[in-house]
Amino acid sequence: MLNLIATVKNVYPTNEFTDPKTGDITPAGHKVQMEYIEPVKGKKGQSDGEKIVLKDYNVRLLGDAFKKVIGKSVSVAVGIYLDETTRKPALYIPEGSLPTVLTAAK
Repeated sequence: MLNLIATVKNVYPTNEFTDPKTGDITPAGHKVQMEYIEPVKGKKGQSDGEKIVLKDYNVRLLGDAFKKVIGKSVSVAVGIYLDETTRKPALYIPEGSLPTVLTAAK
């Protein structure tokens, strides 16, 4: 299992969605906006710095759990899939994955 460490920036509602190809209905829910740091690779595949990423993730029925941690650094379980558009690996939050608030080291 992989964990994403990020700051929860926002949670917003989503509308019900019908897939035009299959007719499958995705119920209304929530998305969470999370900010994290991602390494940037240079020409020879070595680390050449880092960039800040702000990404939206579907959390459907868990919107209230993520609203409680807005502005906090959290760890949440994620999965990986191949994005069909970019042909690059992308992350998703599996159904039922709750955020765990990280505490600062003393």
